[in-house]
Parts: sequence; structure tokens; C-alpha cells
Amino acid sequence: LSILMGADPERPCPYEKVVAWGELGLDGSLKSAGQISRALYAAWEAEVDLLIIPLSEFPSINQSLELFKKAKAFQTNPPQILAAKSLTEAWGMLSGLQAHVPAVFALEISEKPAVRFSPPLLALPKLLERSLGISVSGKHHFLMLGSKGSGKSHAMEWLIEMQTPGDAQSLVTHSLFRELGTLESKNPSPIFRRVGMHARPNALIGSTVGDSVKPGEFTLAHGGILIADELPEWARDSREALREPLESGRITLNRVQKTLTLPAKFTLIANGNICPCGGWPTSLGGIEADLQIADRCKCTPMIRKQYLQRLSGPLLDRIDLLVLAGPHLNEEPSEAHPESISCLREQIDKSLNQALSLYGAPAGWLTPNELEDFLKRFPKTKLTLDSFKLSSLRSRHKLLRIALSLAIWDGQEIPREAHFMEGYLYRPERFNLLNA
Repeated sequence: LSILMGADPERPCPYEKVVAWGELGLDGSLKSAGQISRALYAAWEAEVDLLIIPLSEFPSINQSLELFKKAKAFQTNPPQILAAKSLTEAWGMLSGLQAHVPAVFALEISEKPAVRFSPPLLALPKLLERSLGISVSGKHHFLMLGSKGSGKSHAMEWLIEMQTPGDAQSLVTHSLFRELGTLESKNPSPIFRRVGMHARPNALIGSTVGDSVKPGEFTLAHGGILIADELPEWARDSREALREPLESGRITLNRVQKTLTLPAKFTLIANGNICPCGGWPTSLGGIEADLQIADRCKCTPMIRKQYLQRLSGPLLDRIDLLVLAGPHLNEEPSEAHPESISCLREQIDKSLNQALSLYGAPAGWLTPNELEDFLKRFPKTKLTLDSFKLSSLRSRHKLLRIALSLAIWDGQEIPREAHFMEGYLYRPERFNLLNA
């Protein structure tokens, strides 16, 4: 493009250094080549004037720009970004033939707050706010199922706001993952990886080409949070690939000559509809009188059952907290006060520090042996846990971890019966979803 513009004296190219990052289809379309953070970092480091990317990478590069700005990785301005669907569209933007396209932008380095591309935060229901706080502070895997418009995506925005800023250099190092195995041992501010329903298993798990290793999203999220949008819509192989990292915190790549093990200890935060149509099954709540016909589930029980069966039992068993979100009925949304966000961050930090002081790790990361040792030291707690008659040892340990996080959140060292009862309300087996 730069060469073409340079050959046209009537339209001189305004950019001296231009880098294009993507794959060019046979039809001229621009497709993602992955590693957008690396591309931005390299272009910024080389003081490139313009970086051309596929339009599908626009949200990802926005996040990377804000991340590098917070980390203060560079003292110069970043390259301008041109996001286009095709080579023809990119040419039109550069040559001025296609005007008023908001895909070319630059983020200046300044002391001003980072620009937000999302709407203002709205206040969350107290129960949802508490469960999200428990998930973040205790490192518990979280799944939110509900109807369309129930605030699932907005809850993800809250989750990001709950995080506290950490060491800038570790943010950069962790995000780029420039050398395998060089992750900082202390990363106070976890990174975020957001994955949609079109994710392929290789992109999640990682791959090898010769002697080189390309980490997947699971490994890139190590030490941080993996946000899985529309989890029930994922391909079966992609969903089931979650089982190993959720259980062991690592990924195993089996190849002919050798086996590689990659770190993948992250907190899963997932969301999705509770049925294919996006409505709310009236059988799940006594709100039939207030629920508009357009918001009601239109699926038969069999269709809804088949849809929920995509979340297999072994996968659900590895998720700590399951929250159902129904439609908002005659509710007037109010904007969240900055003080409430600040107080929530302080509560999360306090709970996390308390868990580290008591157990040496967040409750969600305690091993089975550590949990059983805890029960030996507190026989009354063991009796309370035994009264729930859980079907598997994994479910027993999950409930204990949740109860420990709830107790710490409430300022107590030993969980009470009320904490076990509340924790059980979050457990997937309590909902019996597969028989809905």
C-alpha cells in the first residue's frame, strides 16, 4: 500500500514506516494472524508510523494499547492503527477514497486516565457482587448462565474493574510471553485473556512447530483470568480442553518424540445463555406474571436439556461457582458509584491477604491434602461438611474451598454452617441442570 501511494504523486503517503500484521486471503480479505500484542510491541519499539491489522483484531489491540500505557512500556506515542476488513478497504482509507472511517486511531502517552471503550458501569445486584468478589479473591472458577439482557457481559466489565493495578514490568512481561518459562514469580495484577465461542482447540492448548512452541490462550492466561464468552456455544473439543487446566493448572502437549508441559493455572470466568433462544425458562423461577412473552424461553424441555448437556458433568464438576441470572423485571438501572468499586477492591485485597496469611494461598488453590489436614484440625467443620453427603471427593473439596472464602470475606477464620449452606447454593450439582 505504501509503495502504491508513493508511486502516485497526487496522493503521497503520509507514513514513512508502515507494518501490516495479518493474513491475506485469496479474495483480498484480511484475517487474523494472532499474537497481536507482540505485533504492537514490536511496531511500537521500532517507532513504526502505521500498523495495519484485520478489523477482527480491533478489540484485542485496544486492550493491548491500554495495557502498555498503564505499564508505561514506552515514552513515545504508539503507531497509528488502521483496522480494515480487506486490502481494498485499507487502500481506500489510506488514499482518502474512503472517508469517515473510525478505524484509524492513536493513543497518546499522557498522564490522563486510559480511554474506556465500554459504557459506564451499572450497579450490580448484591448477590452477584458478592459471588464475583468471592471468585476474584478466592481464585474460584465462575460460570454465569442466564437469559439475554440479564447483565452477563456487564458482569465481566465489573470483574475487570475489581482488579487492582500491579507492577508495570510484570504486566508487560506476562502479556507478551516473549520467552517460554520467564513468567514473573510475583504478578500482583493478573492479566486477562478473553476467548469467544469460535476458539479452536489448538489456539487454546498451544502447538509446536519443529523445536519452537506457540503457547495457547490457556498458557497465556497463566496466573491471571480467562474470560470464556458463550461457553455452551463452544465446540465440544474446545470445551473439554478446559478440563486439564482447571484440574491440574497445566497443559500437556503430546508429540511423537517428546511430551511438553506448559503452565496454565488461571481462574476461569465463563458466561452463556441458559437455552438456545436466549429466553428465561419460567420453570426456573416464579416470575411468570412479570415476565414479558418476548423474554420467555421458547424451547421445548428436550431442546433445553440437549443444550445444557453440552456442559458435561466432568466440566461442571470442575467449576466452583454457578450463578443463574434471570431477566431484569421493571428495574431502573443505576450507575455504580466510584466509591463502591473502590470499596470492593479493598475488600478483595483484604480477603486475599487474609487467605495468604492463614493458608499460604487463596482458598481456590488449596490442594486436597491441605484441605484434609484442615478438616483434621477442626472436627466440627468436618461434621458440617459431611452432613451435605456429596457424591464425589472433588465436590467435597470444592464446597470446603468456597466456604473458606466466604468465611474470610465475612472476616472469620473458620467457616460456619451458614457459609457451607451458601456455598452449596453455588454448586452446579445443586441446580441439577442436566435434567432441566
